[in-house]
Parts: sequence; C-alpha cells; structure tokens
Amino acid sequence: MDYKIRTRGKNKTGKKKTQKLLLTALLSVVLVLTVVFSFIVFASPKTEENDVDIIMKMPFAMRTNIQTTVADEGFVIDELEYKGTLLPVTEDAGQAYLDETLFVGDSNTLRMYMFNLLSLKNVMGVEGMGIQSVVNHPEIYWVDRASPVTIPTAVTIAQPRRIIICYGTNNLINRDPKWFIENYDAAVNAIKAAYEYAEIIVMTVPPVGANNVDPNLSNKTVREYNEALLEFAKDKELRFLNVYEELVDRDTGAMKRAYIESDCVHLTKAACEALLKYVKTHASTTPDTRPMPLNPIPGRKEAPPKPAVEKPRFSASSAASYVAADLLASGFTAPEGKVNYKKAIGSMGFSYSDKEVKPGMEKAIAAEIASSVKGSSGGGIISVTGYYDEDSNTHYITVFFFGISEDPPEPPDDPPDPGGDPGGDPGGDPGGDPGGDPGDDPGGDPGGDPGGDPGGDPGDDPGGDPGGDPGDDPEITDP
Repeated sequence: MDYKIRTRGKNKTGKKKTQKLLLTALLSVVLVLTVVFSFIVFASPKTEENDVDIIMKMPFAMRTNIQTTVADEGFVIDELEYKGTLLPVTEDAGQAYLDETLFVGDSNTLRMYMFNLLSLKNVMGVEGMGIQSVVNHPEIYWVDRASPVTIPTAVTIAQPRRIIICYGTNNLINRDPKWFIENYDAAVNAIKAAYEYAEIIVMTVPPVGANNVDPNLSNKTVREYNEALLEFAKDKELRFLNVYEELVDRDTGAMKRAYIESDCVHLTKAACEALLKYVKTHASTTPDTRPMPLNPIPGRKEAPPKPAVEKPRFSASSAASYVAADLLASGFTAPEGKVNYKKAIGSMGFSYSDKEVKPGMEKAIAAEIASSVKGSSGGGIISVTGYYDEDSNTHYITVFFFGISEDPPEPPDDPPDPGGDPGGDPGGDPGGDPGGDPGDDPGGDPGGDPGGDPGGDPGDDPGGDPGGDPGDDPEITDP
C-alpha cells in the first residue's frame, strides 16, 4: 500500500513537470515568433527611395554631406577644408561696409549702379568685359581726365578699402578653367601692384538661366570656373565670397528664375539686392591698412554709349574658300572656265545654323569638311560654294564634283541652289555672305552693346586678347 501510494505520488509529480516543460516550450516558441514578426514589420531595412525621401525632408544644412543630394547641387564647398578662405556668415555689416567696397566686374556688376543700389564711385563695371581685359584696357572715366584709364590705375585713384572682383560670365565661352585662372591671376597681380593696401575678395561666377540656349554659356562651366577660383583664392591667400549659393536654384543648377532676365545672362534688380545683402552678411573683418588721410578722390563719370554696329557673322564664303584651297592642295583640280553647276555629277552639302558657328570658326569648319570629302573621294574636278540663308539663319557649304573621281558621291535628287553664278571662283560666294572677309577677327563682338550701356566698353577689347581667348568677350546686351 505504501508502495502504491508512493508510486501514485511519483507519477503525479512527473506529469506536472512534463506539463510545465510543454508550457514553457510553447511560450518560448510564441515569444520567438513575436520577435521575428516584430523585426519583419518594424525593423526591416528601408529602400534607397525611402532613404532619399527622408533625406529631402531634412533641412539643407543637415544634408549637405550626403552624396545623393550633393550631386544635383553643383558647386558645394567643404567649409572645414576652406576655413580662412571662405567668408562665413556674419552680422549685417551695413551700408558703411558697402561704402568702403569697390565692385570690379562686367555688366552684371554695373547693374548695381544702374538699379541705384550703389553709387558710381563704388562700381567699376564694364559691359562686355572679360577677365583678360582688366590689365590693359582703359575703360574707367573720371571727371578730371579727358581719357579713360585701366582698372589697376583707377584703383590707385579710388583707394578702396576692399575690392570684390566679379568676372567670369563673359569668359564662359572659352570653357577653359586654366586659361581663366591664368588671366585672373594676372589681373589680381596688377591690381595688388597698383594699390597694395586694398583687400581683394574673389567672388563666384553667377549661374546662367535654365532656359539659356547658347551652348557656349554652360552652368557646368560656371561650376568648373568656381571650383578653380576657390583653389586660386586659397593658394593666393585671398578671401572667397560664395554668392553662387544665394543665386543658384539647387534643383536645376541654374539661376533662380526671379534673379535672371529673359536673356538668361543678366541679373534682375532682385538678384542685385540679394547679392548685396549676401555681401553684407558675409563681411570681411580684415583691418584697414590704407595710409591716412586718403588722397583727394575725383568724381567718376559714366562711359559714353557705344556706337551701333553690325555684329560680325560666320562667313560661309570664307569657309568655302578654305575648303577649296585644302582640296586643291590634296590632288583635286578646279574646273576650267566658267562653272556650270547643272553639269555637276554629284555634290556633298554641309549646313550650319547660326547657333552652331561663330566668327573665327571658318578654318576649323573648312578642315572638317575637307577631311570628310577626302574620306569619300580620292580626287576629281571640284568647285566649292558657300552662302547664308537669311530666312533659315543657316550657312550652306557645298562641294560640287564635275569629273570622275576614285569614288564619286551619288548625285542628290534635288541639288541645292547655290544662289547665283559664282563667276568661276572655286571658293566664290554665289549667294553673298555678309561675313565676307576670310580674315574675320575671331575675337567676338567688336561693337558690344548696340543699345548703349552707361558703363559701356567702347571698342570692346580693341587691342585683341592678350590672354589668348579664342572667343573673346561675347556680347551681352541689356534688354
């Protein structure tokens, strides 16, 4: 009996232990499943798209170092790397700061005077001027002088406490940061040599408008120039004013719409106001080292308006002459006597819009055409014509074949009309081309602004381009 009682007690105790073990195991499984489910629902990694959404909701100051957003923002500066070069945010220095500052630059600089935001004594802005013209071109007028003086000479007369240099827009056509910095360095050295007491501040090149159609004016070039300017300022121990960050639309990399005129180049009054506010809130605290008292400063006067002149144009007839000369020197021959284009057995035509070609490109275009012709034909009797179609704003250059060549091109279904009888000149211009002279100056626009600008650049670099600028200063016309 005792045995049975002990036996039953032992079995009951074992059953309870088994039930506890099963219950514990079940609870453990439920707990593990709960943890796994919670991890899946609440802690799953987010997609890259979600990451970008979260990033874009952050304030800009918190996301400047995130690569996914920097890629579209263009010119971004590492403030730690360029500490001591980059002018940081300061208290508003007020009008007194602007009164001691001289702004030297192009027509966008001049606009700060035109909009009555600065007095003429604080602005040396010359319409159409590029950085290569600073050293040698006399453009600044004074009431007590019959002739204008160069900017370095003008600085010695004005004796400013600081100079903010604002060039670059008229040099975008070069698309060459190295060339730009070499000329910038020459300008800075000339100004420092003329008046060593003025602090020199390098300002960024402003972006151009998003609707700009001129392929030579690119915001990619703007960013490249600004990156080069930043390194230049650091190397020269100058201060750097990043006005670009105030003017740029970071979604497009172009100028903010309210800050740019319809020409996509000139600053609006709102842009000039924003620029000056930025200057005052990124003020330099460098001590004034000018000898006191200052010498008497004469009054300034506006530059006379520029005369209205016809803009030069790419010369299709000149390009045709170069093509003919190249082919004749390469084994091709010219037809004898008067040319009858109806007897041509074939032709090769080339066309270029005004937007594609500029004065000075005649030889380069001719070399491309001649190379293409020689690649298609080993020789033959040829005549080349070039003319400009006013209605379509297009330049046409056509090579006509009159004899059997090694591989003559197929004749066109409807040969183009050369525009008249060129009179037997293998490089003649049957249609007439206002560009005319094969020696056209590749230096750009000699006349500048036909509408006249109070800070105009008479002559627009009459002495050529000492810095080797292949495109010189593109004309920028105030609306």
